Amino acid sequence: MRNSLIAFIAFWGSCTYSNAQISIRTEVNTKPTQQIEKYDSLSNFNLNYDIIANEYQTEETALTNINGQFRQFIGQSIYILPFTQKQLSFHKKWGSSDTKNDRLRGKYYTIDGFEFNLDESYTGMYKLDKVIFKLRNEDGKKSKWEVAYYSLDDALLVGYYEKLKQKYIGKAFIYTGRAKGKGCQFITEPSLDHSAIDTKTKQIINLRDKSEWQCTDIQLVDDEVTMQLYAILTNSDGNEIKARIRNRFLTKGETNAAFFSCFMDKNEFEKWKNSIVEKYGLEYALLIIKKKVKIGMTDKMCIEAWGEPDSKNRTVLNGKETEQWVYKTNSYLYFDDGILTTIQN
Repeated sequence: MRNSLIAFIAFWGSCTYSNAQISIRTEVNTKPTQQIEKYDSLSNFNLNYDIIANEYQTEETALTNINGQFRQFIGQSIYILPFTQKQLSFHKKWGSSDTKNDRLRGKYYTIDGFEFNLDESYTGMYKLDKVIFKLRNEDGKKSKWEVAYYSLDDALLVGYYEKLKQKYIGKAFIYTGRAKGKGCQFITEPSLDHSAIDTKTKQIINLRDKSEWQCTDIQLVDDEVTMQLYAILTNSDGNEIKARIRNRFLTKGETNAAFFSCFMDKNEFEKWKNSIVEKYGLEYALLIIKKKVKIGMTDKMCIEAWGEPDSKNRTVLNGKETEQWVYKTNSYLYFDDGILTTIQN
């Protein structure tokens, strides 16, 4: 009997091991397929930085992916931004370390192609380091412009600029005291970039909540440190201000993220108000539109009113979840299971 039991255990063990064999599959390496993006003029350089800055690519894969991102811009007109007055003063005093590239500034070119310098990491993987633009001016003279991929904001695609003008000049905008961010969220602190200064009189003016402004132009403005794109806005009182166009160089998926700081397209504003009433009822909608919060509001209502907090502190005790929301304005909101219970200013 003992010998039979040992034999059975040995047999069962052999069956167990035989069913636990490791499967091995051999794959044949194939060349990566180049996914070529199509330029739509909705952003300046609508690049997928998860691809071009990916540090875990072989050299062949990196070049394939990067080429796919940049080929959409071949044939496009580009304007390399001039230096600001502050930069010119610095170079006049100390000289420039990049005179070859400097000579290309303030001029228009057609993009004929690209070359890429890759950066090899210690693991033997590659990512994009520099982009070399092959350019041609209106006289047919060819030149090259070398720039780090994260410094593409030194140039402006003419198609994007023209699309901005076509899309926004003549349209009405509502001052909301908020700034549109990713996902069309609102933040509580306005980002004016001197927009409260009348560009004609140089006097500080009070921007009234829900006041209406009209976009009259899109301009590159010497903002001391860099050239920045601004929307020029006027109101019925004859005031003129400039509102910085945020995220001028948008990545894929952000093309509608944030254009006019603290201003919303009038039609978008009306749609937003109607959606708030529909979602939360008239009582809460009126508070949200005035950027006010009230005990009993849900966390989603508070985000609509004040925007996402700068930080959150979450506690779970006896199955009950409590959150503290912290805002840069030294304001705090406290929630129990998603319902506002305390407001601290």
